[in-house]
Amino acid sequence: MGDAVLHELGSSGHVAQGGVPGDQIGLGVEDQEARCGGVHVVQQYSGQAVTPGVGTGRHPTDPVAAPRLGYDPQVGGRAVLTVDPHVAGAGLHVPAVQFRVGALLLGHEHIHPEPDQVVERGRVQLVEAPVVDVGHGRDASPDGFAPPEPASEDGWVPIASLPSGINLCHETFGDPSDPVVLLMHGLGSQLLLWEEGFCEGLAATGFRVVRYDQRDSGRSTILEEGASYTLSDMALDAVGLLDHLEFADVHVVGLSLGGMTAQVLAAEHPQRCRSLVSMASHTGDRRFGRATDQARDAMGVAVPEDPVLAAKKNLADRRIWASVWHDDDHAGSVFAAYAERSVQPHHAWRRQARAAYDGGSREDLLATIRIPTLVLHGTADTLITPSGGERTAAVIPEADLVLVNGWGHDLAPGAWPYLIDAISTHCHRADGTI
Repeated sequence: MGDAVLHELGSSGHVAQGGVPGDQIGLGVEDQEARCGGVHVVQQYSGQAVTPGVGTGRHPTDPVAAPRLGYDPQVGGRAVLTVDPHVAGAGLHVPAVQFRVGALLLGHEHIHPEPDQVVERGRVQLVEAPVVDVGHGRDASPDGFAPPEPASEDGWVPIASLPSGINLCHETFGDPSDPVVLLMHGLGSQLLLWEEGFCEGLAATGFRVVRYDQRDSGRSTILEEGASYTLSDMALDAVGLLDHLEFADVHVVGLSLGGMTAQVLAAEHPQRCRSLVSMASHTGDRRFGRATDQARDAMGVAVPEDPVLAAKKNLADRRIWASVWHDDDHAGSVFAAYAERSVQPHHAWRRQARAAYDGGSREDLLATIRIPTLVLHGTADTLITPSGGERTAAVIPEADLVLVNGWGHDLAPGAWPYLIDAISTHCHRADGTI
């Protein structure tokens, strides 16, 4: 198994994709397949701090909710990356998608443009200012992404009752006739990790998107103390959800613990998987993807059961492994939505953690995967460091690897354009639709 080698997207580099000249496309994986030691080598994404928006906003603008465009010390204090203005804000292969620029990292300066400007293929265009929709107390998606209904309120989101006795809370987006993408969240999280804005953006690229609470999370079944299970059990939950929704097969996308569950699903139930996207995850071999000392120490402190304190703890932790696009106000509103919806008992968190780590290395199992696989990882991830993703791509046969500069262990809206583009491109290629 060889080491993955990545190409940097330089300040003047353009990559041809799908027959379209490189200076006419958004950031994406390289069309020409380079290989090294059996690992597909794909284009590395350049980090840019941008806030995405789909179409036009459908909610009244609340100026109180507008995110600050001034200097953010948590972003400005990080390593500065170079941005190519020819690709900043380029489209996601969907005409209705535009990026709203919150900040650009140019050379060694942290530049904040006027709120009504966006750079697109080297030009400045006028768009409405970015806002965060405070009308969605349970989902902190930026304005222009979320539908007008409240998200994930009791009684609004369906529950799938599986034969195993596990109940899974789930929600769907997009055209029912489109291929399905199943999103799996990570340890201690819930379906709100995949904000409505992200789901709507991915659905806009031609997919029906399903997000759900894994067992011991959110509004799904919380087991009794003393229970135990494995990643295989969690993968079987996903199979049960697919049976309930009458989906023959799906593109499975998982982040962190969700990436581990997705890996096992792809290996043990390949007939239910069209493709695999493993994000910010690892193979179970503890030599790879090791957390930094600070991140490991933070994970060792239990989340308080008090909702306010839980949100504060989660936000403090997020700062440790955040992306360059991190915004305290936005992340805080997401964690407040978590806490308002459901605070995970610590015994449930421990069970999920044991499922992730007690099984040891999954590398022999992952080596059996034969479906198209994309591994996504961030260079700023300190919770599961990049070697976890690199190793995953080396172990899974014919896997593609994309490292996103500046992305941490989160789903900050500024990262959405790159993640949506990479996921969508991979899934469409697996389906033969591009």
